[in-house]
Amino acid sequence: MSGRLHSNKQDKHNKDVLHYLFCKRPPTDLIPVTQMELLVSKKKRTLMAWVRQGHFPTPHMQKNRILGWRRDDYEDWLIQTNLTNH
Repeated sequence: MSGRLHSNKQDKHNKDVLHYLFCKRPPTDLIPVTQMELLVSKKKRTLMAWVRQGHFPTPHMQKNRILGWRRDDYEDWLIQTNLTNH
């Protein structure tokens, strides 16, 4: 019986850790706004217009502030943009 109780505590701990990892912490591999502006040679205003139009990846946000774009999303966008521009 105590083994099952220990298992339940461990299960809860594992769920708490997963929740923290995937819900509480922002992605670590983010491209900040200033760097993204340089990469695509556009200002934040244009980037956000593209996001609204569905032409650019959605940035990771927290409390209505842009933390940055996931590098994977940006790289996928680059590949897709190159494929559609040829």
